[in-house]
Amino acid sequence: MIGWSLEMVLDPSQELYRLAAVIDWAALEAEFGKLYCPHTVRPGVPNRLMAGLHFLKHVYALSDEEVVRHWVQNPYDQYFCGEEYFQHKLPSNPSQMTKWRKRIGEAGCEKLLKLTIDGGKRTKTITERSIEKVIVDTTVQPKAVAHPTDARLYRKVHAAMISIAKSEGVELRQSFTRTVRNEFSKHARYAKAKQFKRARKVQKHLKTLAGRVMREAERATASTAGRCCSPNCCLRRSGNQEQAVQPACARSRVHREGKSAPTLRIRREGELGCDPQRGFHRGPPELPR
Repeated sequence: MIGWSLEMVLDPSQELYRLAAVIDWAALEAEFGKLYCPHTVRPGVPNRLMAGLHFLKHVYALSDEEVVRHWVQNPYDQYFCGEEYFQHKLPSNPSQMTKWRKRIGEAGCEKLLKLTIDGGKRTKTITERSIEKVIVDTTVQPKAVAHPTDARLYRKVHAAMISIAKSEGVELRQSFTRTVRNEFSKHARYAKAKQFKRARKVQKHLKTLAGRVMREAERATASTAGRCCSPNCCLRRSGNQEQAVQPACARSRVHREGKSAPTLRIRREGELGCDPQRGFHRGPPELPR
């Protein structure tokens, strides 16, 4: 005995039930029909099912794994995706949704959005005037902001000094570019594994490499005439904090601020003079009287 079909037992006034009749599924099959082949040993997942899962994914703000589990529990989701009878098994593996998105590409995702807009126009939910202007709010969009750890900032100091040396025409005997890259990756792995003793050791090595590049650039530019100052560096302590690398070059300055979580950052400044004895900026050079 097959049982009752979903169309006979579901409430026709439910939103997903009515939305299933509004979307032009025939146009979707015509567009993505070449991506489905039912006559193979292992046939692919129907396009309507995959498109319906993606619609539900964005309606409920779920992940691929969550929307598949939600589909098994909700008969309205199954009817929306084209099922005639209630299913008790997962429709597909969540990884197949990712593969399907890669197959349709960005243009295919735009066509899925167009189907929803056409459905809204057909039901007069939206009009042409309502889509003339689109306002996108990105206040809650996650940003790729890297936490300013000491290891990352030592790497930035090293890269800044390499850039300064190239702009000044200084040839370094050894730039340690590859070593710094490898040590930075090693520090990230140790920190994730909570092996902090090894991470601190690698961080100290990064600081040493950055200091060696700075001192070599200082020696190379110390005897060069016509330069405002050399990109020398000095190390100082700030309370009980670790030593912070502080280059005295006018174009790149690294300093540490006294905060609860002290950070080390690079700040761009104008062309200022410097005190060659101490290596710190002392303001603009005095004019001769």
